[in-house]
Amino acid sequence: MVAQFTNSVIWYFLYSTSSARDHATLFSARNFLNARGVSKEPMKNINAATELLDNYTDALIIAATLEFFGMNTIEDQPKEHTFHMMNMDPYVYVNDTMKTLVKKFAIHEGPELRTVQIKCDTCGKEYRRVATLRKHIREKHEGTMAHQSADKDAIFNYSCGALSLCLVLRNFVDA
Repeated sequence: MVAQFTNSVIWYFLYSTSSARDHATLFSARNFLNARGVSKEPMKNINAATELLDNYTDALIIAATLEFFGMNTIEDQPKEHTFHMMNMDPYVYVNDTMKTLVKKFAIHEGPELRTVQIKCDTCGKEYRRVATLRKHIREKHEGTMAHQSADKDAIFNYSCGALSLCLVLRNFVDA
């Protein structure tokens, strides 16, 4: 069941060899972690694919947590969503904070992973594929704030969608 979910859902949405140079993608993580045993057919080496997904999920959780608390490294002190012992109930703080974190990153209300039409925010031109939109932005809007913002938004939305799928998989494994 887990292997089927991995193969049919996660790999369909997240694993693309064309995303090797994109930040935060599953394929770029595969290359960074030197997981050469993982291919576009995860069933060929399900153990390597599962290990990659475990490491990728951990990295997404850490990245989301650092972003949420306004931290640059795990050694930093939180700058946002801080706990104040004198005037906060620890149970309420943890409960509310985790709800907010999960809602922002795992139940993200960004665009769907695959949509029929994707619109350029700068000029309004529509595309069927994210890769084609990115190419358009690089060629027509490079160097503009729209270009930088589109890249940052795309990474954030992809990462949130990836985190959601990976947490569903982790829930299957733990069940």
